[in-house]
Amino acid sequence: MGTVLKMYGAITGGTQDAIAMIDVPMPGRIIGVQWSLAAVLATDYSAFAQLSFRPAGSFTTNDDRGVLSEVYALFEITTTGAGNVAVNQYSELPEVPIMGGERLYIHSSATASVAGRVIALLHFDFDLDKISMRRR
Repeated sequence: MGTVLKMYGAITGGTQDAIAMIDVPMPGRIIGVQWSLAAVLATDYSAFAQLSFRPAGSFTTNDDRGVLSEVYALFEITTTGAGNVAVNQYSELPEVPIMGGERLYIHSSATASVAGRVIALLHFDFDLDKISMRRR
């Protein structure tokens, strides 16, 4: 059965590890991520978020197999100024198997003095026939 779990994190300038984390409640598959990222960005500022199995971000690492999805926002203008930027995107995943108890993290990396927030709605297909579940 499909279900959605929400993660929320605040973005500030610089690189931040584990701004949000959850423990997966039961085994199944993660099939997609719906990202919502909003930030106040000035000229040539950016905000970046990453969903990962690892407790630290790997924004500049090649061949990191712990990363599930990423979202990026850039505000680029030719004169000075600032603006609000919002990104909403859905990323379908190749039905990544996941075990109950595994921890997922959101990391962020942003230009100095950026303020924002990121929400990830994680779409799961849990193996409910194997485990009983009560919603809270």
